[in-house]
Amino acid sequence: MRVRMIKVVPNPYSALDADGRAQGVVSIEGHPDRYVGANLDVEESKKTGKLIFKIASDPVDVPASPYYLRRLQTRELLPGDAETAKYAGYEDKTFEGAETVLAREKDRTSSTFEDANGRLPAFALHPKKTH
Repeated sequence: MRVRMIKVVPNPYSALDADGRAQGVVSIEGHPDRYVGANLDVEESKKTGKLIFKIASDPVDVPASPYYLRRLQTRELLPGDAETAKYAGYEDKTFEGAETVLAREKDRTSSTFEDANGRLPAFALHPKKTH
């Protein structure tokens, strides 16, 4: 039987460190030390003493398993195409593209972080250093 595949985009804004650096990653199912569309940035991690990830913005194919569908529901992953958005039950009737969805998450997370901390997150202050 052929496994159904879906396209997802990692949502780095699903988790921020204390400085507001976008660090949301999802482990590949069954591989806790490998990540969907992300890699550990060993050099930056050594410099900062924190785990720092390089996170891609291009859609990645993953199996349509309950594991990944749950992460779409919690917005740790975002739909990478209209078919995935529909399959995952997203309310949006029109899918505007992965870049647009990711930009919305960035804006939403920036506002939430600023409201909670009284300052902008690091990714808003130094956009080239984070996703």
